[in-house]
Amino acid sequence: MAEVALDMEDSSWCAMQTRYIELRQERELMEKVQRLMRASEEQAELEVEKDKEKQLDKYIYWSQTVQKIREMNTPPRIFEWAILLSVFKITPFDQFKDFHSYVPKTA
Repeated sequence: MAEVALDMEDSSWCAMQTRYIELRQERELMEKVQRLMRASEEQAELEVEKDKEKQLDKYIYWSQTVQKIREMNTPPRIFEWAILLSVFKITPFDQFKDFHSYVPKTA
């Protein structure tokens, strides 16, 4: 019975040593896998950053387009034109009956 116990102890010791060697080999494999996973995660993060930049560019373009549309749709500033005409004493052309015969006076 003692011999059987010694054989079982020796067998358990060898099994533990075998598992330890396998575990060390798997650790190296796990390190390689982890490095590959980190590289893949970094690539995914870069793609997310690129998508965010594209969305930001689209938003900037859209906001600039909306601003230009708003500028184009502003009502005419008639009051400002009237002040400008009165300051520079520019007479409107509708005062002249014959537009073709009007010749500005030269100094």
